[in-house]
Amino acid sequence: MGKEKTENVDMEHWLHKRIGPAYDALKADPVRAVTADQVRARLADVAQAIELARCLHAGLEPLTPFDPAEDLTTAEAVATFLADAEASHTATFPPTPRTSPHP
Repeated sequence: MGKEKTENVDMEHWLHKRIGPAYDALKADPVRAVTADQVRARLADVAQAIELARCLHAGLEPLTPFDPAEDLTTAEAVATFLADAEASHTATFPPTPRTSPHP
């Protein structure tokens, strides 16, 4: 049996054994359905768990997602953040423009 024929047989088997029953179950109980956003969120959770496992396996300290904007909800918080950034000398305010080595 050729490779293409084998792939077609495998596809038919998958459709009949996995997809067909899943479709029938969903039609019988539509409450089981999930939205695309729910699927994306679940896949993101799985990807994060995989990354965590890789870090732990490699002996690395896992990083947690951090978005400073989540805490910058008041003018005072923004001012404090900018003052800390400026004082740390890790950034320039305003950014220093790059100069070309060629005039």
